[in-house]
Amino acid sequence: LDAESWQVLLRFDGHRFAVKTFAWCKQYKCVASGGLDRDILLWDLATGSRMGRLRGHQAPVLHAAYYERQDNLFSLDQRHHVLVWDVSRQALLSRTNTDEGG
Repeated sequence: LDAESWQVLLRFDGHRFAVKTFAWCKQYKCVASGGLDRDILLWDLATGSRMGRLRGHQAPVLHAAYYERQDNLFSLDQRHHVLVWDVSRQALLSRTNTDEGG
């Protein structure tokens, strides 16, 4: 969104349902978005094009955060599962249930 004209500069289309979280990755100049469709999409901020889709959640994605030292993205879903992703390979590294006894 342009601050002066209020015009949309880039539009990110790709999620089938509402987006609930964004995470900025300075290293790749991209954004990860996650939401009710259970997917995480990676977006190039310069062009607005989709760089990838991370699939693995079985519930809506509520939070996402990059840990750039390890080149990892952490995502948390509604069922309290945390998935750790290798961003450069777009691969799932691990899955943890954060529920008590899980």
